[in-house]
Amino acid sequence: MDFPETFNAATFFVDQNVLKGRGDRIAIECETDRISYSQLLQSTNRAGNVLRDLGARVEERVLLLLPDIPEFLYCFFGAIKIGAVAVPVSTSAKAHEYEHMLADSRAGVAIIHQDFVPLIEQIPKDRLRHLRHIIIAGTIGHASRYPHLKSLLERASTDLIAEPTHKDDAAFWLYSSGSTGASKGCVHLHHDMVVC
Repeated sequence: MDFPETFNAATFFVDQNVLKGRGDRIAIECETDRISYSQLLQSTNRAGNVLRDLGARVEERVLLLLPDIPEFLYCFFGAIKIGAVAVPVSTSAKAHEYEHMLADSRAGVAIIHQDFVPLIEQIPKDRLRHLRHIIIAGTIGHASRYPHLKSLLERASTDLIAEPTHKDDAAFWLYSSGSTGASKGCVHLHHDMVVC
């Protein structure tokens, strides 16, 4: 498949479905939730704007420690759309593994489900020198210590112009299992998702 030089995977998978008239079709089914492509686009744009407001830059990694919930896709595609690099990580890792992934990726922002906050809080802050913001997802905020994703999304704009990324720019990292040593961040490019 031929790709244009300027190519953003988020616009390919999200925006294009709306532009092609599929906005009312269901994009996500999660328990009782049914989320259309139009709703996915709005929430993706909101997440991208939240990340930009937090200072997430082009090529900066954004760690996502989230279960299979709609917010995972909002943040995954939102990060990619602004040219940042989404780093979804396993929900079954241990605190020392999260410490390694946060340090290795140099993530400036981490979006973490409330169930995993105690694991992240086990990591000494001085070992997370690149991490500027922790955002909490889930039904409630973790006390008042961290901003809550739902509140940030509700206040963010649904308008977002995609970063004009190159087809060979990094879109997301996936960490290997670490079975032969420390897990390694495997880089996936914007066009990779379409090929797969």
